[in-house]
Amino acid sequence: MKSEIIFNCPKCGSSHIISVDDEVDLTTDKSLLTKILDDSYFSHECSECKQHSIVEFPLIVKDDKFNYLYKLNPTNELMFLLKDNETREIRVVSSINELKEKIRIKYFRLNDHVVECIKKLIKEDLEKNNDVRIEEIYFVKYEENRLQFVLFDKDNYLGMMYYSEEGYINLYKKIRESIDKDLQVVNLKTINYLI
Repeated sequence: MKSEIIFNCPKCGSSHIISVDDEVDLTTDKSLLTKILDDSYFSHECSECKQHSIVEFPLIVKDDKFNYLYKLNPTNELMFLLKDNETREIRVVSSINELKEKIRIKYFRLNDHVVECIKKLIKEDLEKNNDVRIEEIYFVKYEENRLQFVLFDKDNYLGMMYYSEEGYINLYKKIRESIDKDLQVVNLKTINYLI
C-alpha cells in the first residue's frame, strides 16, 4: 500500500507531495535491502532544484526468512505493534539509521539487547575517560571476530570502535536470562535494566 507525504526541500524550500510505500517485504524483494542500507530507498530529488535529500517516513520492513518486522516511526510517538506471530521479532525505531542498524544486527544473527548494552558501555567509557560527548553510536559490521561501531558527536563523525566477539558472548551469557523478549523499543534508553 502507498501513502502520500509532504516533502519540503531543505535547499529551495519548495513543497512536494511524494508517494511512499507503507510496507516492504525483503523476503520477496532482496534488492530493497541494498536500497535501504545505502539510503537510496529514502532519497528524493526535488523537482525544482534537483537537490537529493533523505526523507524519513513511517515504514514497516519485514523479512520472513529472518523472522522480523521493524517499524520506522520517525515522529517518535509512543507506538507498539500487535504481535501477529509469537516468534516474530518486532521492533519500533525512530530513525533510518536505527532501522539499518537493527537489520544489520539481525542479518549478522546478533542480539540487539546485547548490542545496545555494548554501545552503552562504549559510550560511558569514552565519555568518562575523554573530553567527548557521544550523540550517536551505531553497529555497522561484524567481521574478523569483532563488532564494529561508528560514533558521532553533535556535529561530527568521531571514528570507529571495536568490541570483541568474546566480549559479546560473555555479555550475552551474563544478561540473557534478564532480556525482555517482548520489548519493542530496544535502544540505549530502554536497556538500562540489563546492566
